Amino acid sequence: MSKWIDLITLERQRQIQEEGFCNDSQYKNDELLDYAKFLLTGNDYYFPVDWDNIWKEKIFKRSQTENIIKAGALLAAHLDNEL
Repeated sequence: MSKWIDLITLERQRQIQEEGFCNDSQYKNDELLDYAKFLLTGNDYYFPVDWDNIWKEKIFKRSQTENIIKAGALLAAHLDNEL
């Protein structure tokens, strides 16, 4: 399997185990997709309007690679919620 898939899977597991994000139905509309788009593009248009700007500061401190991995995990969370 791809190294990237492994890293995204580990991040998704961390989100579930450490942050308790196993019930992704708490997110409305396409919030997870928008957040993933924000991580990938840095475009404020996609930053969820009801999220605190502290998250933005944390995001911009991370590397592009870390943001890609987190975006992949958020896409997986969105798909988990859809299935």
